[in-house]
Amino acid sequence: MFHKFRKKTQLERQMRWVIWVIIFLLVGAFATCTEAKYVVWGRSAEAYIFSAREKEFGEREGSSSRNRSKRYVIHYRWNDPDDGEREDKMTMHVGWQFPEDRKIKIDYIPGEFGSRIAGRRDIVGPLFFFVPAAVLVGIFAFWWWKGSSSS
Repeated sequence: MFHKFRKKTQLERQMRWVIWVIIFLLVGAFATCTEAKYVVWGRSAEAYIFSAREKEFGEREGSSSRNRSKRYVIHYRWNDPDDGEREDKMTMHVGWQFPEDRKIKIDYIPGEFGSRIAGRRDIVGPLFFFVPAAVLVGIFAFWWWKGSSSS
């Protein structure tokens, strides 16, 4: 009953930090692998926008209008030499410059679902991997240096 009020030991606090670092590393590793797949196997193509509409996101009962944001939902198709004609959709900010000729350059991975507008890189995901990894390397290097200088 009183376990909620018990003070946490130093080991419990350290384990909580370790668990959070592992979670960040796993999320970042997944995002980094996805980005690496685009670099290694990704192809570029020109897609034709066949549908574009404005949509409000954040619509819930009782939500105020300031919590809503307008976006374009664009549907496009392109010709994949391996899989034939493919389709996908993407959500863009309303300020996005809609091309007059309805053509956009995209990146895709053959044989896999999904695509993205050419040149859009995910930098946040890999940061979730490399920043904690660099911190861990720094901590281990410090422990190694501290251990070797004391002996």
